[in-house]
Amino acid sequence: MNCSSLLCRALASLLLGSAACGSPKAPERDPEVLLAQDFEALNGWAGVLADDSPGATLSVAVAHSGRCAARVGGTAEYGLGFAAPFRLLTKKRPKSLEISYWCYRTDTTGNAATMVCTIVRPSTKQQLYWKGADLQKEIREDHTWTKITQRIDIPAEVDFSDTFRLYAWRGAAGSDVFFDDLQVRQLPD
Repeated sequence: MNCSSLLCRALASLLLGSAACGSPKAPERDPEVLLAQDFEALNGWAGVLADDSPGATLSVAVAHSGRCAARVGGTAEYGLGFAAPFRLLTKKRPKSLEISYWCYRTDTTGNAATMVCTIVRPSTKQQLYWKGADLQKEIREDHTWTKITQRIDIPAEVDFSDTFRLYAWRGAAGSDVFFDDLQVRQLPD
């Protein structure tokens, strides 16, 4: 038996062994939670680095939980974003969503960034919905994490092929704004 086949067997036993030995199951996922992101696992993916340069969209300067938070400000006009058709998020067409996240501003004297939610019909590029949370009004203190919660009522014409998008936009903000522990929940009918 050569070395590479021994290595393959060892790797297979490690991968399969944990399932066969009764390792704990992953926690049950709440079916109402369509998206949960703490930004930890994104560091290093697709060129996303938490290096705190002026254009970085991921930062280790401050975080609500863990080490990383999403960032807009400096030369980063748009923060990390999420986009997916509703059919990939849920089995039931939502009537309302609740978007919650923690937000941190480094300076409350100027303008703040905006958390934007849109719904777009890909076939026509028609924007069916747009809502921006004005963080200037939501955050009262600088250098303090504030929980923001938004309710989104989905227009009746939205269907499963339409794309739900969520992203932070710097807008006229002059200072850094950080986002962490984002969650999108489907509200009961």
